[in-house]
Amino acid sequence: MVALTDGNAKLAAYYEYDAWGNVMTEAEKTGVENPYRYSTKEWDEKSGFYYFGFRYYSPEIGRWTQRDPAGIVDALNLYLYVQNDPGATLDWCGLWWFGRHKRLTREMAECAVARTRRGQYARFPAGASKRIGWAAGQPDFRPFSSKESGYHLDLPRTREDDRRLKAEANLDAAVQAAKVGQCDEAYILLGMGAHALQDICAHDLPPRDDKWRDDFGSREMAAQRETLSYLRRFLKLAECTPCVKLLEHP
Repeated sequence: MVALTDGNAKLAAYYEYDAWGNVMTEAEKTGVENPYRYSTKEWDEKSGFYYFGFRYYSPEIGRWTQRDPAGIVDALNLYLYVQNDPGATLDWCGLWWFGRHKRLTREMAECAVARTRRGQYARFPAGASKRIGWAAGQPDFRPFSSKESGYHLDLPRTREDDRRLKAEANLDAAVQAAKVGQCDEAYILLGMGAHALQDICAHDLPPRDDKWRDDFGSREMAAQRETLSYLRRFLKLAECTPCVKLLEHP
């Protein structure tokens, strides 16, 4: 929340923050009562804390004021705020940060190896895993628009899970892009398709009230298996393209 306008579309309030959410500049017209500040969260003026739904955050120390209710899922430090990198990632409700999909996908892309029909071994070229991982995190930056396109949650329109359908469509499109040498496009499609598969493991069905929470928990191994299998399929299907590196030995 950086600004408010009145009924005449004129500026009524203006705010500036540092990376951690400390208010650096604040200007409000007389009569303006706005409890929302940094990251669109409610700010308690007395304590100086922001309320994220599941716990409070202190911008002064850059830490949560309570332990992570999700447990050890992002880091051993249960008070750590967005991996100490607020300029690059977000946390909507105090449970998880946007880097979950990015990290898991990058790690799986780095170790993915597939045996080709010619007996060679296919891997991703240097730098590709980082790009695929980046793409896997992108659907979380526009969750409400992209949910209609098959990410995040299954919409009961077909017998098959929408997220799996989306992942398969992205895989097909990624292979086609690889065949014409559009490797960056292929990696982006692949990463976003991996996100859809991971959300089958991450989100409960039917969804809970906190349905946007990526709660891998004990299902993280299932998400890893799904992602690794998905990436290996691409390596096999795109083995004769410049987007895959072929080796005689794994």
